Amino acid sequence: MNFNFEFWDWMLLLAVALQSSAIAYLYHPKWKALIISLPIPFTMAALSVGQPINAVNVAGLALWFMFMHGVRLLHQNWRWPIVPAIAVMTLAYILIAMALVRVIPVSGAAFWISLGLLLPLVFLVQSRLPHQDEPGYRTPLPLWIKLPAIIVVILLVLILKKQLQGFMTVFPMVSVIAVYEARHSLRTMCRQVPIAIISLMVMFIIIRLAEPLIGLRCSMAPCWIACLLMVAFFTRRQWARDYTA
Repeated sequence: MNFNFEFWDWMLLLAVALQSSAIAYLYHPKWKALIISLPIPFTMAALSVGQPINAVNVAGLALWFMFMHGVRLLHQNWRWPIVPAIAVMTLAYILIAMALVRVIPVSGAAFWISLGLLLPLVFLVQSRLPHQDEPGYRTPLPLWIKLPAIIVVILLVLILKKQLQGFMTVFPMVSVIAVYEARHSLRTMCRQVPIAIISLMVMFIIIRLAEPLIGLRCSMAPCWIACLLMVAFFTRRQWARDYTA
């Protein structure tokens, strides 16, 4: 286990704590879902891990997709309490990631093939999850109680950084808190996930192409521009379609 945290580890801790707190104190499900689309955890985690983007990161997106819908199905469809549902899906992410990180090839071909395999799955599930009005919720707990729970989650992930490697960049650090705070509106949250995944795929592609030329840190600037444009476009389109449905 690695307990020696570096600069970007602490920045990740701070950024995820702020983003998770924002989700906790927002009321409307759509705004909670929008906040989860922001690639803050990925940015800080990628800088913390410091490894090239490859098929492991894409597989991590697939596991995040599984985590979100797994919690939704366990809680909404199978009536599990929300905390056990989150715990089971978090453990599943960690165990599967630790198993896959040893066998997934990191070649360029594996990266592009994994992108091509994940994208149709995302669209397929999205098409089968229509809009549904869900109630809003804002945590009644004060920030001084909420923050320690958030920090504990992030610290546990940082301890596993070496074991998770590229999977850490898309580990559901914010999502663990978000699905709890959005437990009354998990469908709305999950309908935002494809938008987040597509925007992260674009970021992966930009970093994959730009990092050898300008480095990882400099690659983040065009990544964020592209990501925010895509999140804004697809979210506005989805909200407009939901309003007229």
